[in-house]
Amino acid sequence: MPWTFDALAGAGALVSDARDQLHLIDAELDAYAGGKAPLRAPMRLTQEDQLENEGPNTGLGWQIDKDGRYWHNGGTGGFHSFVGFDPKARRGVVILASTSTSLADRLADAMYQVLEGTPPVAAKFPSVAELVPLAGTYELTGTKLVVTLEGKRLYIEGPGEPKHRLAPLSDHEFFIEAIQAAAIFQKDGDKVARLVFAVGGTTLTAIRVDTAAP
Repeated sequence: MPWTFDALAGAGALVSDARDQLHLIDAELDAYAGGKAPLRAPMRLTQEDQLENEGPNTGLGWQIDKDGRYWHNGGTGGFHSFVGFDPKARRGVVILASTSTSLADRLADAMYQVLEGTPPVAAKFPSVAELVPLAGTYELTGTKLVVTLEGKRLYIEGPGEPKHRLAPLSDHEFFIEAIQAAAIFQKDGDKVARLVFAVGGTTLTAIRVDTAAP
């Protein structure tokens, strides 16, 4: 059910559609190019870098990635959205999904590539047989983490924590929505030996402590 927020409607109760958001992108691109239509000047101000650093930056309400593309995302219960535009290529992307997972954001890069005429290679997701060797016990700084296979899905669980699903990104890379972290299984030879977590710019390694499946 959509959230309404009452007095905080601007935080997520506004309703829009892809056509509206594409009109917004057109206006943002026009503002970036110096357009003189109403509101273009203040829109252009929102696009200015606010941080004195190289690479990714932040505007007023916009995130700016390393390629100079502007974007913003959002989510409420059961829904997720992404709006972005590339002022240099004059292209934009709108993603409206009936799911709350932030993985929807990953579609943006693929969609930009499609617009550029270079579609990305489709991700290879693991079969159940390929998931079996990943299940096991891993130790992270003295804490045991247990990875289990239930049906066609992998889950990870730590002491006193609920199970979290490992959503596949490729045949050995997964995403943990609750902590916004990637979980990457690595092998030594043909045995699964460790599980590496990437959280922001930090990596943490959990060593497998049970007998790895063949």
